[in-house]
Amino acid sequence: SLDPVEQHKDAKRLLEDFDGILSLYWIDDDLHVRWMCTADDRQDYIGHPLPPGPRHAAVKRARDTGRFTFTPVLTLLHGETGFVGYRPTVSRQGEMNGCAAAIFRLNMILDAIAADRRHIGFDFSVSDAENNQEVFSSSHAPTPDPAMVVASKLDLRGLHWQFNVWPTAQTVAG
Repeated sequence: SLDPVEQHKDAKRLLEDFDGILSLYWIDDDLHVRWMCTADDRQDYIGHPLPPGPRHAAVKRARDTGRFTFTPVLTLLHGETGFVGYRPTVSRQGEMNGCAAAIFRLNMILDAIAADRRHIGFDFSVSDAENNQEVFSSSHAPTPDPAMVVASKLDLRGLHWQFNVWPTAQTVAG
């Protein structure tokens, strides 16, 4: 176990290296925030309970399975779209004692994928399959002909997304 100063330094480095992570925190077994690390060093949620709803369900899944679990896509506090991942933590005695959590910015992660030059010639969108709502699109062009769209579902420990991929107008024009 790291001392608190080293733990905070490691968390800050992770936030600096991965723009898609908004904050890291730890919640105890009673679902209260006990530790947090943000880019702006806010500490205002320490001692507060985890908001009810999808976060509680994801923590329960993480506890029940002992595995990393995600919330569905959420509107984060500042209006950004994102999701939260929870990983159960275990005490030195081997007992589950809470969850480590990371808040991910959806657009930062998907913008990075869209900017990857390997995807040139194609556009894509991501929909939250639970709510049948588009949460990201790499293009502002009109919706393509459905015959040109290839869809694939991703179900990953609480995330239920549908990826739609289609050729850009320039690719079709050849």
